[in-house]
Amino acid sequence: MVVANKPLMSNVMRLDLLVRAASSDDAQNLAALATQVFLHTYATEGISRAISGHVMETFSPAKISALIADPVATVWVAELHAHLIGFAVVMMAAPCADEPRSTAELTTLYVQEHFIGKGAGSALLAQATAFAAAQTGAPLWLTVNAANAPAIAFYARHGLRQIGVAWFQIGDARHENQVLIGAPASRPAAAQVSSNS
Repeated sequence: MVVANKPLMSNVMRLDLLVRAASSDDAQNLAALATQVFLHTYATEGISRAISGHVMETFSPAKISALIADPVATVWVAELHAHLIGFAVVMMAAPCADEPRSTAELTTLYVQEHFIGKGAGSALLAQATAFAAAQTGAPLWLTVNAANAPAIAFYARHGLRQIGVAWFQIGDARHENQVLIGAPASRPAAAQVSSNS
């Protein structure tokens, strides 16, 4: 488990990277970051009304604030020199249709494109994976855009494997997603998050 408010060192590049629990003060920055990453992933043919409507509805600061306050959600941010570069969200009580004993879903793992491959994604995934194991004793699960080869390769390097297929609908467009699950793990000690994070 990554202990919040301690710098993490990437295997690729040494960064003074801080992983900490999100607060309501992060909502505006998270909304902007989520919009940027989502559009890069899904708006591969440009911006349609369906996509812009989804972004404005889903990634408003108010919606992000509500997510942070949601008792079944846990949100972490990756911060570099006081700038947010990524975030992860785990939702509890969210059983996987393909593996119902896994009830902790990594609903979001977003890293700003400039920082991909520099350790932020790995640090956030490690935090989320350990948290899921500590809380449920079962592996984390998630869905990933089937067209996002770099993300699929990233998860494979971290031991996740495909167990099914799901579909993500935006307007009339359906996007195929792979359902991935982590390797079984022993139940570690509960996560510790600093009170001043």
